[in-house]
Amino acid sequence: MADGVVAALLAAGAYAQIAAGAHHTVVLLVSGLVTTAAVAWRRRASIAAAAVATAAFAVFELVATSSALVELAAVALVFFSLGQRAASSRRDLSMAAVLFAASLVVAVFTRGQLSLLDEMSGWALFAGVPVIIGNALARRASLAARLDSVTKQLRAENAASAARAAAEERLRIARELHDIVAHRVSVMVIQTAAARRVAGHDPDRARESLGLVEQGGREALIEMRRVIGVLRRDDGEAGASGSHPSLTELDALVAGARLSGLDVALEVRGQQRALPAELDSVAFRVVQEALTNTLKHAGPASASVTVTYDADALDLEIIDSGPAGKPGAGASGNGFGLTGMRERVGVHGGQLEAGRDSAGGFRVHAVLPLVTAVMA
Repeated sequence: MADGVVAALLAAGAYAQIAAGAHHTVVLLVSGLVTTAAVAWRRRASIAAAAVATAAFAVFELVATSSALVELAAVALVFFSLGQRAASSRRDLSMAAVLFAASLVVAVFTRGQLSLLDEMSGWALFAGVPVIIGNALARRASLAARLDSVTKQLRAENAASAARAAAEERLRIARELHDIVAHRVSVMVIQTAAARRVAGHDPDRARESLGLVEQGGREALIEMRRVIGVLRRDDGEAGASGSHPSLTELDALVAGARLSGLDVALEVRGQQRALPAELDSVAFRVVQEALTNTLKHAGPASASVTVTYDADALDLEIIDSGPAGKPGAGASGNGFGLTGMRERVGVHGGQLEAGRDSAGGFRVHAVLPLVTAVMA
């Protein structure tokens, strides 16, 4: 639409210019109008419009007796669009070069009273320069569009990555809270039940059990503050040293289980060494989950915890001697029990097995590769 309006205005100007001349003929008028009319198709058919404008302007120059500024403006617009189109295709670029070369040849034979240098210079100014400018602007616009597309894609990927990271962090916090609540609350329930049973005839033992309940509650609050602290970035707690449970706390974990009535034997084999924080946390939670399930489901029983530091793997084995009453209770339903442990172990390239032991108890066995952890 806009090109049609421009073409009409140029055609009107060309008609007025030609009509005002001392000598105007039908050939001069038609060639001038055709040259300006080519502007209307300069975007939809750039090559055809440039060819028509060149041919019509050559005829115009052969019979012209007046100024040709309007026609030259039309030629410049047509070749500008040709340069824009040539930016997106080698074929169109080749056609633009051929058309420009042809226009130079035509200019040589239709130069009239002008010198060859003047004609070539004028044609280069009104045809060659518009092609170059149109081509450069089109390439710049194309580059800007590609950069904008890449920017949008990167923003979308960053947003998706942030969403995944947030989801993973929420899941990690949920698992940590489950581990804390499942273990501490289970111990507190057991101690409360013991206090209730002996309160009438052994108040000292009842007070001891209630003291363990209080201690367990305090420890649960401390651990919950430690976990929830990752959500409070401004108070300086998140990321602080010791923010992850560690195998160095196994003695305290085993001592707590013993106070709850579970006879636990702990054995550490191999050269004990520092582990990556996340892997260390997962290893501790595996032992904690296994002992919690024993306290909840095995009844009066004993358990053994064996931690083996091999050259390339960390081996964890927890076996209880009691009846594995409901071994699946921690592995199904909400997904935070043994199933959750399997997922967390799997993230680190390890494997976790849980099931009945040949002696009648329940066995949890996890292997966490250390080489992969170090490389990661």
